[in-house]
Amino acid sequence: MTEPEHVETMIRLEGPLTLQTAQELRDRLLAALAQPGDIRVDCSAVNEADLSAIQLLLAARRSAARDGRRLTLTGAAAGPLHDILCQAGFIGENSDATADSEFFKMSA
Repeated sequence: MTEPEHVETMIRLEGPLTLQTAQELRDRLLAALAQPGDIRVDCSAVNEADLSAIQLLLAARRSAARDGRRLTLTGAAAGPLHDILCQAGFIGENSDATADSEFFKMSA
């Protein structure tokens, strides 16, 4: 018997992830959640971010987890997204060891 093929949906985020672009990000995450398998979000081309993006990413991660799926972030943990994650206490010196803080430690 062969193992089932691993299915993954990839989303590449570019430009600003702010309140002004939140609806577009929400729609893209919901579309990915409607697909089978895990979700990988590439954040390497994000050039601006605010807490609305963080809220949407966390909500999508939790929705995926409820369905037994994973949502992971990839891309350099630097620049605007890194800055807002530090300011909000998700990563950096003041972060705690919660599942949410681990989620935002993006792989390369």
